[in-house]
Amino acid sequence: MAFAAQEREPNTPGVKVIRDVPYGPHGAGNLLDVYLPEAGPTSRPLVLCIHGGGWAGGDKRGYAALGQVLARKGFAAAALTYHFAPAWRAPAQMDDVQRAVRWLVTYVAKHAPPFLILHGTRDVGTSRGQVPMEQSVACHEKPRKAGADAALIKVEGAGHGFNFGGPNPENQKALAATLDFFAKHWMKRE
Repeated sequence: MAFAAQEREPNTPGVKVIRDVPYGPHGAGNLLDVYLPEAGPTSRPLVLCIHGGGWAGGDKRGYAALGQVLARKGFAAAALTYHFAPAWRAPAQMDDVQRAVRWLVTYVAKHAPPFLILHGTRDVGTSRGQVPMEQSVACHEKPRKAGADAALIKVEGAGHGFNFGGPNPENQKALAATLDFFAKHWMKRE
């Protein structure tokens, strides 16, 4: 991957972190943080991290720890920011996500993608940007019915927008399951 003159994040041994890479024309609303292994092949599977927040808040840097873990395991990762409601009305946020995906596709090999959803069991309502479990279950079934390999990991005790850090053993189980899923699908492909 080649990027403009963004600076490397300090103190990340074995990981190259490139902050605030523009993926679209809308300035601060169209930025990615990219996490890459410093050594090994230049062609890698990519994990796109989209923060929670009901399209109205959140921060891509909430995925910094996960991006570094993924890079140390041999993956490329990108965490994006998007325009927030209510200043930007729907579908602006989905347009931003699609714009980021299109931008990233220029750097990613064309493979039929597997599908992974992580959902916290305490993310139950629809207030404050929460997503009912039923939506993830339905979203999980569609690719499976179409013949794609899909997985739904329910993270016990996690709410909306959880991360993989901290002492919570369920978070660590989710991280391990995620890395296993990625390794199964991408690490042996070339």
